[in-house]
Formats: sequence, C-alpha cells, structure tokens
Amino acid sequence: MAEPKDTVQTENFKGYTNTSCEFFPCHQGVKPEEFNCLFCYCPLSFLECPGPYKVFTDKNGNVRKDCSDCTLPHRGIKKSWNFIQHWLENPKPWSREADKVAPINLYNPTVPMLSLDIAALVGSTPV
Repeated sequence: MAEPKDTVQTENFKGYTNTSCEFFPCHQGVKPEEFNCLFCYCPLSFLECPGPYKVFTDKNGNVRKDCSDCTLPHRGIKKSWNFIQHWLENPKPWSREADKVAPINLYNPTVPMLSLDIAALVGSTPV
C-alpha cells in the first residue's frame, strides 16, 4: 500500500522555516534559509541518536537529554528529513545512561561535561 507521501508531486511535507517564531533562530550554525522547523520537538529525544546531547538530572531526579546544541534535525529541509527518517527506521529507546557524556546535574553544574565528536558520528550516517 502506498504511503500518502508517495502520492504527491512535491516534497513540501518534509519541512518548513518559521521565521516569525519568537525563538528563531533557535540553534546557532544553521543558515536561516536552510533551517527546518518541522522537528522543533525532535522525535529522537527519547531514542538513541548521534546528536551532541548533554545528560542531566532534573529536580525530580529524572535523567534527561538536553539537545539544545544539536542542529542535525534542522540542517536543511531534505537533509534533516532524511536524517530523522533514517533514525526512525530502527528506533532504539534511549538507555538514559551517560554513554556519550558525563552526566550533569543542572542543579549542581559543577560536574564536568565531556565533548562529543559529532563529525565522526555524522560521517557514518547517511543523510
């Protein structure tokens, strides 16, 4: 059975840029004319992903991701659509472990953070 996206002539459904948003531009390093706002709330936030997220513990003791430094779901309409689709093909729940970075506690920010080499990760991801 064909999916709705297979029945249209354009790729407009893959994203848009909302320059009237109060927070635009919300991520540095992405050209405004290439910015995809479709994934403002990233569908990968509860899944394993290659993004440069930080791990923190909220005031209720829940371990969470801070993805505010990630531009992968916003970098170009078609490119970001393909990136998200690729990672949703075989979704893996996020383990909530600090396997990429040292966990930080926003209420005790003295815990150091490690950096992540996103270029190495993105280079192996077809987008």
